[in-house]
Order: sequence, then C-alpha cells, then structure tokens
Amino acid sequence: MPAAMSKSSLDVYIPRVRSRYERLAGKLARSRLRDDFCEVTGC
Repeated sequence: MPAAMSKSSLDVYIPRVRSRYERLAGKLARSRLRDDFCEVTGC
C-alpha cells in the first residue's frame, strides 16, 4: 500500500481531480477516476 500524500499535496491534487470528475460522463469513467484517486492518495 502506498504512503498517504501530504496535506499540501492533497490541497493541490483534490481540486484537479474534482474538476476532472465533474467533466466526466458515465459511471465507469468516474469509477476509474475514483479508483485512481484512492491508489494515488492511499485512501
């Protein structure tokens, strides 16, 4: 399991992911983005 990201890194990363998530259409694409987010952040 990867180490969790620092708070400052999350402060930059989360708004970018949120923006991408809002632009995506379809459950599968959003699901993949959530999976990627969890893998990167260690959630």
